[in-house]
Amino acid sequence: LVAGLAITNGYFATEVDCKLGCNLALYNGVVSNCVIASGVFPGDGAEFVAAALSVCKGTVLDSIIRNNEGGGYNGCGVYLTGRGTLSGCVISNNVHTRNYDMKGAGITVGTASTISHCIICDNCNSRGDRGCWGGGVYAEAGDFDNCLIARNTSGANGGGGVYVNSGTVTFKNCTIVRNKSTKGDASKKSKGGGLFIGATAKVTLTNCILIGNEAEEADATGGMDWSGPLTANCNRLCTFTEVGLNPLVVEDITKVGFRNPDKNWRIVKSSPCVDVGVDVGYTSDDHDLLGRTRVYNDIIDVGCYEYAPLQGLILFLK
Repeated sequence: LVAGLAITNGYFATEVDCKLGCNLALYNGVVSNCVIASGVFPGDGAEFVAAALSVCKGTVLDSIIRNNEGGGYNGCGVYLTGRGTLSGCVISNNVHTRNYDMKGAGITVGTASTISHCIICDNCNSRGDRGCWGGGVYAEAGDFDNCLIARNTSGANGGGGVYVNSGTVTFKNCTIVRNKSTKGDASKKSKGGGLFIGATAKVTLTNCILIGNEAEEADATGGMDWSGPLTANCNRLCTFTEVGLNPLVVEDITKVGFRNPDKNWRIVKSSPCVDVGVDVGYTSDDHDLLGRTRVYNDIIDVGCYEYAPLQGLILFLK
């Protein structure tokens, strides 16, 4: 168990392949309530694991992974493999700083892992004109539960928020908004501002919001928000067009009912996402991204935040 520490300023000085995180490599252990920041790997394309944190069969709880820089191949922030778990974490402002291929500036998920109640925001994977797969997340497997994926940027190959190359990836009660896919090459424009899905991947979204993302080129089906085979695997997806089972169509991000569609993605009482989700098996012990009861008023909401009126003492003065 590693708990309550600030782990910072890790640095690999050479450009050789390595299989560790610059700040911390975790195998079958637990990291809790830590700040993991400012790790740097300057190498061009060395097949390292992460500038900040490598997790194999381990669990990371309630930690912050931020401001890490990488020039290698697999994740500037976190690399999850061997059924790792990431819960209650903030992964932000991790940046691909070199002109070489990079998978997932925020998180790279290589094998079946669990990512729950995490904020993945403001990560950037758009350096140069090389292969850049996923600004916030690159995944070949994994389950995402009650996560916010916002304001991430990717270039070249697309997937500003998430790039799913292959395998099976599920999203349950997640919000994917305000991500960008930019800087493709002359022969192939970058698509999938929120989500890019590879031809052999199976992606399932249930009770999710996917809207308000930007791409260099719109997809024929997914517009700016996604690109790839998505339609048949969705249930109660809130987006700009009808997709899958029980679609929830809104004109644009301003119609979702966010408190602020640019920076606060909690929903208000009048939101069309309130009390319209499908049952996914949550119990009274489960909670949303803010830690509030996940099912309020008997029917779950769509997205990572559950609407509930403010709690507190009200005084009436005469």
